[in-house]
Amino acid sequence: MSQPSEEDRQAWRKALLLLRIRPRSEEELRLALTRADFTFSVIESTLERLRDCGAVNDPAYAEQFAAERRRLKKHAPARIEKDLRSRGISPDLARLATRGVYEDGASDPEARLLDEGMTLLRNRQVHYTDLRPETAFRRMAGLLERAGYPGQIARDAVEAVIEEMAADGLLKMPPDEE
Repeated sequence: MSQPSEEDRQAWRKALLLLRIRPRSEEELRLALTRADFTFSVIESTLERLRDCGAVNDPAYAEQFAAERRRLKKHAPARIEKDLRSRGISPDLARLATRGVYEDGASDPEARLLDEGMTLLRNRQVHYTDLRPETAFRRMAGLLERAGYPGQIARDAVEAVIEEMAADGLLKMPPDEE
């Protein structure tokens, strides 16, 4: 076996540096190495070496990414799948990883999504205090929409949290009209 060229060594170091910062998909590494002006053959051989040693594994990356986005950001499946696809993960693999995170058989998936949406809103409730209920509703619904929650689940979560906040006196209530 011949010695790797200087370009091979530089691409290897660049890829390891990128992986040290955070896990990445194979496509993310390919794009980064392309932007760094490495040749196609060097990029592909570097990616092959990374796959062979287990440093790049798209299925494991997708599962880890999906689990973290669900746990840390409370993103819904649609948002997680979209984010995985934007990182170069195939639609089938993105769907499979997301399904694996959400379908553990422990409970009703819709009820869990509703609960997670409400938790997300409660955690950010300070941003909605002292607003009129309709303003709080609109902003909360926007947050859940961006997080990928389905329409009815988002509405139900927002309504429940608005009711809680109103009961706790955290929203500006309009004066009673007589």
